Formats: sequence, C-alpha cells, structure tokens
Amino acid sequence: MTISVQLPSPEWITALAAIAALIVAIIIAWRQISIQREQTEIARRQTEIARQQLRILSYQEQERQMEKNKAELKPEFIELFMPISFFRYSLRIKNEGKAQARDIAILINGNPAHEYFAFCKSLKEEDVPRILDQGVQWEHDMAFALGQEPKFKIRICWSDDSGEPRSLERAMLPIKEIPISNDLRSD
Repeated sequence: MTISVQLPSPEWITALAAIAALIVAIIIAWRQISIQREQTEIARRQTEIARQQLRILSYQEQERQMEKNKAELKPEFIELFMPISFFRYSLRIKNEGKAQARDIAILINGNPAHEYFAFCKSLKEEDVPRILDQGVQWEHDMAFALGQEPKFKIRICWSDDSGEPRSLERAMLPIKEIPISNDLRSD
C-alpha cells in the first residue's frame, strides 16, 4: 500500500500568502495608527506644558519687576548700649527694598511720630523723612521715664514705583544693641 500525499496547488499557496501578507499589513497599519495617536497626544501634552512654563516665566518676570519697583521699610526699636545717656533708645527705619520710598508717614500709637512723647520734642515734623532711598536708614533717639515700659505701636505708610499703597503696622518692643568692642571693629 502506498500513501500518496498531495501537495496544495500553487494557486492556494499564493492565495494563502496574499491573505497572510494582508493580515500582517493590517496589523502593521493598525500599530502605526496607534503609535501616531500616542505621538500626537505626547505632542499635545508637551505643548500644554510649554504653555504653562511660559505662563510661569511670565508671572515670575512680572513679580521680579514688581519687586524691583517696591520699597520695603523695616522699623527697629533699639535699646542703646549707653547707660549714662538720657536717650537710651532709638527708632530706626531702613529701606530694605529695591526702590525709593516716598510720601512716608510714621504714626506712633495712632498719632504723628513727631508728637510722640518719647522723642522729648526733639523730633520736629520736618525731621521725619518723606523719602528714603534704597538701603538708606533713618534714626532718631527716644527716651522713656524710669519705670515706664518702652513699647508702642508703629504704622508706616509710603508709596513707591509699584503703584500700590504700601504700609506696615507692628507692635514695637526694644531689642538690645550689642556693643562692638574696639578689637572687633574694622577700620
């Protein structure tokens, strides 16, 4: 007995190869479309991130410009290291900002600074600074009677190049000035 094996005809082989090639082409096309969609989504997200970064940079630049135009007045109430002096305290106001402070008004306990008793009438209205440039400090001595607690509430109002009205209000208690010995002073 002989077994004969019949091979498929060349037309069937060609047809099967064509169908297999078509299926592979469809799979490749579908995968390419998926990759294209993913790339489009990634590009969209990158564009959105770039827009957000641009907004952040723009905001930071605006803030930098605003800071450049702001004066920052900081008061200090100092107990001086001069035990013999009548004036044992000093009010200091320094402009730590990056712009000039103008139209300065200083109120102590709700009244103009020159009226405050601790200045002992040594502070005149015209002595109160109206302008403080960047890095400039104004200082005036003060005295309190023995037994009277040296404290007060200060309000400082000013204008600067920012265009916003500026003010600072704070309760002031003295901080002790640290004496500088002659050995530590640099000439």
